[in-house]
Amino acid sequence: MCLNLICIGCSRILSGNEGTLQSPNYPSDYPNNARCVWTIETDPGTRVSLNFSAFSLEDGGSCQYDSLVVRDGNNSSSPLLRKLCGQNRTVAITASRNVLFLEFRSDGSVTKNGFLAHWSVDISKKNFPEGCQKVISECLSRFWAASFQPVDYG
Repeated sequence: MCLNLICIGCSRILSGNEGTLQSPNYPSDYPNNARCVWTIETDPGTRVSLNFSAFSLEDGGSCQYDSLVVRDGNNSSSPLLRKLCGQNRTVAITASRNVLFLEFRSDGSVTKNGFLAHWSVDISKKNFPEGCQKVISECLSRFWAASFQPVDYG
């Protein structure tokens, strides 16, 4: 059997602290025999978080037909975080650092709508320098000036 993968111009490096990505042709059906690779990179010292607002791929027990593989790093050898297929509408994935690698593949038959995802920086899981364990979780609307008098700034 000869498998001819379609090059559809969907492989990209995505950078910035937030953005969206989608399967080819979304919200219409993705093509057969497709392969797309995305690398998402946020600011150094942050962790990238990925949330799906829509997800519909051909279902298969072990995702052997159509799948989206998400890896914790910048290439296909990075540790596997999730392999997704079927209907996974509430999937949220957070990397251990600022890079995620995604690979979408479809086989030669059944197609679905695909997926729509949003990535952002997960502030709650920012990588702080060693020895720095404090996180500001709330800010007040005033601060003390050098004269030690309260000053409103917000």
